Amino acid sequence: MSLVCGDNFQEELDLEDKVGGKETFYQLFSNSDIVNAENLVLPSLFLTVGCYKEMFSSCVTLLKAPKILPAMFLQEYCYQKMFKGC
Repeated sequence: MSLVCGDNFQEELDLEDKVGGKETFYQLFSNSDIVNAENLVLPSLFLTVGCYKEMFSSCVTLLKAPKILPAMFLQEYCYQKMFKGC
């Protein structure tokens, strides 16, 4: 969230209000060597279409996924293939 909200992202719970578009974090870590994402903060309660789509796709080294995915208001494809090929 800090990528779209800056340093005060902890108070921001509505991704749609901030970016308005779709696929905000599409393939953000795709094909990376990330191993541990358990402390990644994804606080949004309101998601946009495809916002986390393929976020970790092909991260073959990923051992720990984010602990908390608190979203309550989902849009189409928001988590589609988030961990594809892990």
